[in-house]
Amino acid sequence: MARLRRAAFVWGALAATSALGMDAAQAEGAKQAEGATQAEGLDTEHLFGFAEGSDIGQPGELELETETTGRFGKRHGRFSAVDAAISLKAPVTPNFRLSPGFIVSHHDIHGAPDQVDRRSTALDGAFLDMRFRLLDRAAGPFGLTIGVTPGFGGVEPGTGLRSREYGASFRLLLDREIIPGQFVAALNVSYDLGVSRPHASGVGHASGLDVTGGLSWRLAPDVFVGAEARYARAYEGLGLDRYAGQALFAGPTLYLALGSHLWASVAWHAQIAGGVSRHAGHFDLDQFERHQVRLRVGGHF
Repeated sequence: MARLRRAAFVWGALAATSALGMDAAQAEGAKQAEGATQAEGLDTEHLFGFAEGSDIGQPGELELETETTGRFGKRHGRFSAVDAAISLKAPVTPNFRLSPGFIVSHHDIHGAPDQVDRRSTALDGAFLDMRFRLLDRAAGPFGLTIGVTPGFGGVEPGTGLRSREYGASFRLLLDREIIPGQFVAALNVSYDLGVSRPHASGVGHASGLDVTGGLSWRLAPDVFVGAEARYARAYEGLGLDRYAGQALFAGPTLYLALGSHLWASVAWHAQIAGGVSRHAGHFDLDQFERHQVRLRVGGHF
């Protein structure tokens, strides 16, 4: 779900050597100083798409974020699902943050075997994201943060049907500035588990592993472009008990700073390889989708 890179802008003269103001050389020097200031305060959390950096913000800085994830394309029929999460991020200490939020989901399913055609929008559920920063990137070779996110929902993700959903996500977030302020790498590892109680059937248990790597390059002072690769495995049972499928995704990312208080990021992942135990083929379109898109928009106050 996401996070804000504070942009620091330097206005005015660095030295009052002339009553008439800056000349062209001084203006260029001020621009370089601005870039250095931004690099020192670089917030890596939002620079990617599905991956996230280790930064968690500063105490007293609240952030409101929306994270919209679209999932499109299954093995048969038409399938689209969009989940919009809204969260408030509140750093409690320099190394601990709480982020409560809720989710609204929309499903559009038509022509899928063993499913009723449906188009529905519902308030899905709520969650509490907790982040603990173990290593500060500025004081060590890399940044390291762990995240724990319990939550509950009222819609089954694969069908859009009403259901009681309980789950948790455990994440390990690493990042490193390969070129300080210019080129950043991130690696995320997550373990997810959930219990589903659909109204029309029994209880289901599922779990999964997800490894995502991302690179992000500063194209302009307020623009980062990059690429990600993500490998996901799905299992039946809460403890990775029975293998159900796997998928490899890849795609581009874009981050924009929209002034000093707002930002946006977008990423598109396409499944480029996969497999499932019940079907032959090059993709897993039972457990995963053919395309996934994520849009994040945030602002701090």
